[in-house]
Amino acid sequence: MAAMKNLSKSRPWRTGALVAVVFGLVVLGCSGKPNPKNTIMDFFSALHADDTTLVRQSVDLGRAWRSVSPDLETPGDSLLADIPWDERLLAALTDEGKLRTRWIKTQVVIGKTEMVADSANVEVSFIDRDTRVQFYNKMALVFRNGAWKIVAFSI
Repeated sequence: MAAMKNLSKSRPWRTGALVAVVFGLVVLGCSGKPNPKNTIMDFFSALHADDTTLVRQSVDLGRAWRSVSPDLETPGDSLLADIPWDERLLAALTDEGKLRTRWIKTQVVIGKTEMVADSANVEVSFIDRDTRVQFYNKMALVFRNGAWKIVAFSI
C-alpha cells in the first residue's frame, strides 16, 4: 500500500506534462491558419460588391455547386445543359443570379466555427429583412494552399 501511495505521488507531473504537450500540439496545429469566418465575410462582401474575382477566391466552385444544384436548375431550359455546373454556380452568385439576389436581401449572421485539421464548418444564419424569419445553416470550408475555401453552402 505504501508503494502505491509513493507511485501516485510521483506521477502527477506526468499528467500535467501530458496535458501541456497535447495543448501545445493543438495550438501549433491551428497556428498560422486564418480564421475561416474571414473567408465567409469576404464571400458575402464579394456578393454585395458583385466581385467575381473575390467570389472565385472564396469558393471552390467545382465542389460547392453540389450543395445548391437544385437552385441552379431551370426546368425546360435546354441551354443550361451545355454549361458546366461550376459556371452555373458562378452565374448564380454574380450579377442578377438567383443566389446573389436572394442572399444580398437578407441579414447574414455568422456564428460559431468548428475546426478539425484542415476542415471547418461555420454557422451562417440568414434573416429575411421583411418577415424576420431566420434560416439556420452551416457552410463547410477546407484549408488548401494557405487559404480557406467554401466547399458547401449547406451541410
